Amino acid sequence: MMQWILRVSTAAFIACLGIFTADNSAASAAGSPGAFTLSGPGGKRPGTVSIQVEVGYFALNEKVIPLYYQHGDYWCTHVKPPMLLIRNISSSDVTLRRVTVAGMAGGREAARNIIHGEQISEILASTNKALNAMLSGPDGGVDAKRLRRLYGEPVLPQKGYCESNLLPPSGFAAINLVDASYFFFEGKAKADTLIITVETGDKRGELSETAFAVPLLDYVCSGKYIYPVRGCSVAGSLPFGHSHRFANGQEFAIDILDIRRFEDGSFSTCRIPNDDVIMGSDNVSEYYIFGREVHAIGDGAVLEVAVGFPDSLATNPQDFFMERIARLTPVLLERGVSIHNINGGNFILIDHGNGEFGRYCHLRENIRVKAGDMVKQGDVIGYVGNTGQSVEPHLHLELLDSADITTANGLPVVFEDLDLGSALDSPFFGRRNSLLFSEFIFIHAE
Repeated sequence: MMQWILRVSTAAFIACLGIFTADNSAASAAGSPGAFTLSGPGGKRPGTVSIQVEVGYFALNEKVIPLYYQHGDYWCTHVKPPMLLIRNISSSDVTLRRVTVAGMAGGREAARNIIHGEQISEILASTNKALNAMLSGPDGGVDAKRLRRLYGEPVLPQKGYCESNLLPPSGFAAINLVDASYFFFEGKAKADTLIITVETGDKRGELSETAFAVPLLDYVCSGKYIYPVRGCSVAGSLPFGHSHRFANGQEFAIDILDIRRFEDGSFSTCRIPNDDVIMGSDNVSEYYIFGREVHAIGDGAVLEVAVGFPDSLATNPQDFFMERIARLTPVLLERGVSIHNINGGNFILIDHGNGEFGRYCHLRENIRVKAGDMVKQGDVIGYVGNTGQSVEPHLHLELLDSADITTANGLPVVFEDLDLGSALDSPFFGRRNSLLFSEFIFIHAE
């Protein structure tokens, strides 16, 4: 029996939506995703010339999976737009002038977001500078692994990425569309495709439009999973809050902690009241969630157990985790600890036998399973800790589409023992593929 209360932050909705349109018809998006030149009646749009750029996914294994739920007769769809790679295939310099993201639902354009020149320049500068900095590390080193962990299997040009909206011949630029906005749509049909149009121009003033069709994968997790902890807890950093969605593998991850209310009305994750809710004590044992049993969300085979991060190095949550990780990384690498074990802390990776892989992170050292073990749903496999890149004790859970945690895509997860309808006391919420559109869910599990 579970009783839980849903708390939704309305601030999460503010910057998501493009401009709604009424009756615009869809551009053709038949076949597999790829670049094509938009045409209108009688040929090309006036003022456009032959194609100047190619547009494709930045990561070769990109999956664009929307979050959605049904509310009465309406579908709500929330999409993280993909990161794109643009290559100049012309013989002269071209300028990226405008990017339009159009959402299609039931064969019709439902919403549109337009990114103009100055904003494009800012996004390109920040994105490609960061990418080039990661590429400057030694081949196969920490930076290269971080690049793959963030973006999957990216295309890596030999000369790096262009850091402005001016692309020389054969030049590459990555554009992270999520830096402009997420895409949110509510209507009678679910959004099923994004049409992304890139407008470019050359020094002669000739313009070109190249469009890229992005099919939205209507994904519902295959496993019939259960929530991994018992007692009071908070499922936080949920996908709609965007906390994890910057990284492919973590896109739909959740963080489980425990927040209690004191008599004075304040909230805290530890037994010491404080104004900031989190990080209220310098002792991990003071935190309500610390040491809580972690249960397998489903049956499966244990593929990997990483226990190279000592609990003794993660006893003080007020030792800021970024500084702690920066200080400990070279020490632990020298001891042979993997970068995944350093960042994710002690973790377990389970193959659920259905193309989905569960990863449980930031655990204590006293993990109860080993690689090769078979587990049943509900088995205790470990205990909540504070190891790795952890702000304070919590369980980080992610569902992946591959056992290769470096390049895997994240997958949305729902839990069979969380009854969304009864939680909201509403018969109108129907099908969904996630823990609804909230940032935090307060849960009590028996």
